Amino acid sequence: MADTPLYHRRDPPRRSMDTPPQRQPEFRTEWILVPLALLGMFYLLHHIDPAITWEEVMNLLSVQDRQRYTMLFHLCLVLTCIVIAVRIAGGKSKK
Repeated sequence: MADTPLYHRRDPPRRSMDTPPQRQPEFRTEWILVPLALLGMFYLLHHIDPAITWEEVMNLLSVQDRQRYTMLFHLCLVLTCIVIAVRIAGGKSKK
């Protein structure tokens, strides 16, 4: 039987013993821009007069239990803010 030539033999993959380079922490501009945008929004909202009040909205919708409706609105607003914060802080997921 003939001996197999060297170029047909498979060598096991070689693993380098070097450690991978350390990733430099990236500067996240979201940590600066989001609070600045929120401060700017609060400043603008503090200095303008609303076109319609919450009482007028509830009168327009003929709401009977105003306290519960207001609490439901606040719950939805808080949940929306949490989802937005998670989307901004989470970044892009690696697949």
